[in-house]
Amino acid sequence: SHGERDTLSEICESSLSVIVMRKQTGRILSTQYDIPEDRISLLPRGLCECQTEDRDRLKASAGLFGRPVVSTYGLLEPSKGIEYSLHAIEQVAGRFPDICYLALGRPAPGMPAQNCRAYMQRLTELAGHLGIKDNVRFVSREMNITEIQHFIMMSDIYLASHTYEAGDLS
Repeated sequence: SHGERDTLSEICESSLSVIVMRKQTGRILSTQYDIPEDRISLLPRGLCECQTEDRDRLKASAGLFGRPVVSTYGLLEPSKGIEYSLHAIEQVAGRFPDICYLALGRPAPGMPAQNCRAYMQRLTELAGHLGIKDNVRFVSREMNITEIQHFIMMSDIYLASHTYEAGDLS
């Protein structure tokens, strides 16, 4: 919308630097929003560029067709903030009862197996306590790049949750 475009332009104009994760985004900001190229920095992050898939087909293959999907991906450990995400999903589920939250990833490598099982059990119990166990799926395992891409492509919202102190994020 025009208002969103104006807001983005104002933010970029008032920023010392604008960080983008894709070259194409930098070109768009430069050519369509007149942001000087020397103020645009590329910080590649995340998955490699890949062939996009049909979201509805991916959702159908996961039994989620017609449902809004929110996902988080990363090491499943207490600093990931999954508990906060579950509380947020509880709030949203009142308005969108068919929402599905996918907590995707594998246990942190340094986390003992017993601690990992206990953490996942606490999260499962919290989802039950909040009344959202049917709205949450934990996929706690090693996944190949195609699986990760498909889960993220089927997501309507990607939730980047964490509880790290400032400065600890890459």
